Formats: sequence, structure tokens, C-alpha cells
Amino acid sequence: MSVDPGAILDTLETGVAVLAPDDTVLAWSAPAARLTGVAADHVLGRSVWSAFPAARGTVFAETLGAVRADGQPRRTSAGGLDARVARGRDNSLIVSLGPANGTGHATDGGLDLAALTARLRAADRLARLGALLGGVVHDLNNSLAAIAAFAQMLRRDASTPEGADSAEVIHAEAMRASADLQGLIEFARAQPRHPQAVDVATAVARALALHRPALRKSRVETIVAIAETTPPVLADPQELEEVLLHAVMNAEQAIAAARRPGELRIGAEERNGRLTVLIDDSGPGLPPGVEPRLFDAFVTTKPAGLGLGLAISRELIAANGGRLSAHNRPGGGVRVAIELPLAPAR
Repeated sequence: MSVDPGAILDTLETGVAVLAPDDTVLAWSAPAARLTGVAADHVLGRSVWSAFPAARGTVFAETLGAVRADGQPRRTSAGGLDARVARGRDNSLIVSLGPANGTGHATDGGLDLAALTARLRAADRLARLGALLGGVVHDLNNSLAAIAAFAQMLRRDASTPEGADSAEVIHAEAMRASADLQGLIEFARAQPRHPQAVDVATAVARALALHRPALRKSRVETIVAIAETTPPVLADPQELEEVLLHAVMNAEQAIAAARRPGELRIGAEERNGRLTVLIDDSGPGLPPGVEPRLFDAFVTTKPAGLGLGLAISRELIAANGGRLSAHNRPGGGVRVAIELPLAPAR
């Protein structure tokens, strides 16, 4: 699935603007629009000085020039906001905007602009990789279809029962792999949000199917304990599957890091017109100090992780009227809780 760097910026609490070498505004995140009161369509593609003429000749303008000249990040103020400026690729500038404290001085919070630059570059590479993988998946699906067709021919023309059985196994495995690929394509395809009644057990099964090879390789036993009488939730099915898949991936990777077999247990509890999906793993749990910041963008416990999965998952669940939480379990491991409203009765 491709990653849109602009969408990444919109998940942050800090406002972010990207300026081209000629000071044209290339990016203006949703938090930047909210903090400044200036919509993106009034800024994008324009010179920052034509969009904000009062900023000419100010300390902010001097700071932009200084950072562009020597590449050293600096901190200043702009329009009553805390502004942090860093030089990006091709002499562009990345400006982080956040509220100042009551004294007018910049707050200690903010965005690590060097880290943001590196991660946006990684996201851009990931977006290109996603486009490449789309073509690879398409070709694989065609190859699997050919394998399944020839397996049917072999089964029909087999001279022994053993040969027919072997051809049947080839056909069944090709069809299973093709179904998994089709599920991956549907999962990655961007679609408008369509809240509807979603059967949680089905969504869990689809998420587990997408990650089945990794679960098997990491020796993770999956236990799904969702009663058949569990009522459906009101949510976008694709977004719910995305959140479930990310939770399953996190659990599998935590267990794999411990280098021993583990267990992933998924259940559901209904209470007060809402349903909570509980995802428990037997991994090592969250490191000290991480839990309070777990859903912040770019916070990760993985060496190669972007730290965006949980932040995006929280936004997706909130957009569907729910809540997402995670904490260490007393007996070890992590519990992820996805709470959503029940679908209205028909």
C-alpha cells in the first residue's frame, strides 16, 4: 500500500509547511491551516511572501535566509506561533509551526525536523515501491491463474489417483494464493469511507489471512474467540481491516523479536451499545516510557519502523466514532483495544 507524504503531515499535531528554493509553498498541512487560520488553497503554489506580506523584513524572514545559507536548524516565532526551520533536500525549507506559551516564548514541544525530513524521504520511497508492487501483484495473479488452469488439465488427464490428487493440491494452493493476492489488492486500493454494518469476526479473519505467512514463520499461534452472536459494528470495513492488520503485524513482530513461539488471542466484548475488539499478544510488552507516547506520530520501538501505524490507526478509528488504546498486560505482552459503536438494528 502506498504512503502519501501529505497524508503523513496531516496526522501530526504540529503544523508543517514546505517551501521551495524560490519560497513557493509546496506543502501546507491541515494543522498548519488550523493554527494560522489560512486554508491550504490560499497558500499552495504561491510565494510565502505574497501569502503573508507582513512577514517580509521580520526575524522570521531572516531566519529562513540563514537556514537556507548554512543548513543549521533554527527556532524563531511567526505570527505568535513557535516556528522551527530546517533545510531539506534541494535547498527546500521545512517549517514546523506550533503554539507558543503564555509568555510569547516558544514552547519546548515540537517536531524533530531532521527526523521528519528523513521519514518523509522514506515515505516517498515507500510510495514508489507501492506502485511497483502493484504491477508485480498483477503479474503474480496472472501466473497463478495459469498454474490453476494447467492443474485442472493435469487432474483431468491423470492416469493414476495419486497424480489426480497431486494436481488437485496444486490447483487448491494456486487458488488460495490468488485469493490472498486479491484480498491484498482490495485492501490497498484507496476508497471513500463507507460506514456500514461490519461483522468483526470476518474482518479479523481477513486481516489474519493477509499476514498468515509471517505468523506461521514467527511461530505465532492465533486464537480467535469471537462468539457467533456478536453484533456487527458500524465502521468502514476497509479501514477496520487496516487497523486490525496493523495490530496483528505489531503483535507478530513483537513475538518474533523475543525469538520464541508465542500466542495471539483476539476476542470481543459488548458493553453499553459499543463493541470492543481485544487483541492480546504474548510478546515482551512495551518498553518503559513508551506507553504514554505510543500514539504520537514517529514514535516507534522498531529499528526500521516509521512510527506512523498506530497514529494513523487512532485517526481511522476516531473517524469511525471509536477509540483505540494499548497498554501492557499484567501477565506480560500488550493488549490493543479497538472500541466501535454497534451498527443500528435493521
